[in-house]
Amino acid sequence: MLKRRRIKWLGFSALAIAVIGPPLAFGISNLLLMSPKGRSFVAARIQRSIRLENSVQGCTWSPWNGFTVYGLLVQQPDRLSKATPTPILAAESIRIHPDWQALLDKRIRIRGIEIRKPELTVAIEMFSQLPGTTAMEPTVAAEPPDLVAQAQQPDGITPAAPSAVPAPPQNQIPQPEAALAAKPEIPPSRAAVVVMEPTVWMTFTDAKVSVVSAMSKEPLYRISRINGGLPIGGKNSRSELFLDGISVLGNPIQDAIRIPIEWQSPVLGVGAFDTRILGIGCRLEAKIGLTPGFPFLIGGVLPKQDGREIVLSETTRAKLGSIVGQSHCEGFLLIPGSWQGKSMFQALSINAEYLGHKTFFSHGQGLVMLQRGVLRCLDARLVGDDVSLLGNGMALFDGRFAANLRIVAAPESLAVISMHTQTDSSPPQLTPLSTPQRAALDMRTFGFPGRVFYQANPAAKPVLLR
Repeated sequence: MLKRRRIKWLGFSALAIAVIGPPLAFGISNLLLMSPKGRSFVAARIQRSIRLENSVQGCTWSPWNGFTVYGLLVQQPDRLSKATPTPILAAESIRIHPDWQALLDKRIRIRGIEIRKPELTVAIEMFSQLPGTTAMEPTVAAEPPDLVAQAQQPDGITPAAPSAVPAPPQNQIPQPEAALAAKPEIPPSRAAVVVMEPTVWMTFTDAKVSVVSAMSKEPLYRISRINGGLPIGGKNSRSELFLDGISVLGNPIQDAIRIPIEWQSPVLGVGAFDTRILGIGCRLEAKIGLTPGFPFLIGGVLPKQDGREIVLSETTRAKLGSIVGQSHCEGFLLIPGSWQGKSMFQALSINAEYLGHKTFFSHGQGLVMLQRGVLRCLDARLVGDDVSLLGNGMALFDGRFAANLRIVAAPESLAVISMHTQTDSSPPQLTPLSTPQRAALDMRTFGFPGRVFYQANPAAKPVLLR
């Protein structure tokens, strides 16, 4: 009798454990994930993957909702944290839907990712922290570096020492791995791999993206709202991203747009789509391969268009008789030293207005090249009968930069202009040209983020701006 009761009690106990055990374990595990130790554990696992300091407000899981991380904050790299205190990533929640069957087999397979109210803040100085760039602390001499001389100038004008930072030695730029050494290629659509698994989606709700710099108080570029989904795996698929509140240096440049997205494994394509930047129509497209190194291609075209107006602010605007241009860039996303590209444009009949002063330029043009971690502005000019602006410069991904601006005009006009450019009360030094009716005022800026120098004329002492 006693034995029968004991067996009956063990049976009831086993049944109770089977019924109550899973919900109890589920509740306890979520309580542990929400505890300080649980949050630290999750943050440590994230830090191990991205190698950046971070914190989370909590984490939960369930068979139907997957894993959810709340209040994620990812801090900027240590070298940038003082200049850019805003976290590189802040998100209200990130929900990951795993393949539970694969997880039981000790394999990680993601079925989908939902990100709510993420805010990404990318500092351009962060490129120096990535592989393929020089991460040394640059030292700036008392004199600015020499500039790369222009081949020729309009109207026979000889340039002042034009501008650039010397490129780092070859051995300071780590080479990509052998698999990445060749020129990056995005697999063509016709060669796309046929995948039968369901499409894996990464969806965004009220996302924000900002590109910032320690040298600017305003974000260089900002998108205030992004909604939609990106297919990042599984079957080929198409979608759209909705972008709103696009601005450059705080100035709105674009109404809300919808960007077409196409996934053909393993290539994620954007566009081609038509949009407007500062009132000028352009056509953009991009592709990125979700393969080792993340090879990418970005291209843009400014079709020839007449009678456009660029409005930078209430006091700064320009009317263009015509404009045309094109741009492209390619490389491996995580290796800035592999990036290469070229941008060029030409404009005719430019009526510029600044603080009530009007100036006419017969033509303007620009040529910018990117190669092996060096960004060069080889030529930028606005040429007019009364005044011409000529410039060039160079920037390295470790933050060092230098640039020259030459203003060519009548000496009396340059004397008036110098009242706004001089840093002290000393008279400016003008560079004489082949004709006494014209002279040049040469200005330079150089340095690196957090230590920028400005030289008002060749005889002036460089002044530390910040």
